[in-house]
Amino acid sequence: MEKILTEKITAKVPISKQEAKWLFEKASPSLLQELSQAVRRRYHKDSEATYLIMGIVNLTNICVARCDYCAFYKLPGENGGYLLPKETLYQRLKKIQQKGGTLVSLNSGFHPGLTIDRYAEIFEPFTVNFRI
Repeated sequence: MEKILTEKITAKVPISKQEAKWLFEKASPSLLQELSQAVRRRYHKDSEATYLIMGIVNLTNICVARCDYCAFYKLPGENGGYLLPKETLYQRLKKIQQKGGTLVSLNSGFHPGLTIDRYAEIFEPFTVNFRI
């Protein structure tokens, strides 16, 4: 499989889902490094490095999952729990953008009040910038 994938990626032939799964589950770190470098070289010179500026925003710490490894969450109604108001979230996103940010990660727990409709409402102002 290693030889087949190396040949396909070098020849710029798309790999299948099964081949991608094999890479994820079985490929050695050195093979992954070799193949990722081959793809990177298609777009960038060896002497170039690229980067992005990313911001992380914690939307809420209210969560009902009760994961045993998490020291972050608060149960609904518990002291110290929060859900950022939309205005505060927008200010933080704007700050990331002003610093050149091009990627945002939103962290949140399983807040019982955050339905898909609520998320859609929160992010509606940004939908014009989404690329599909």
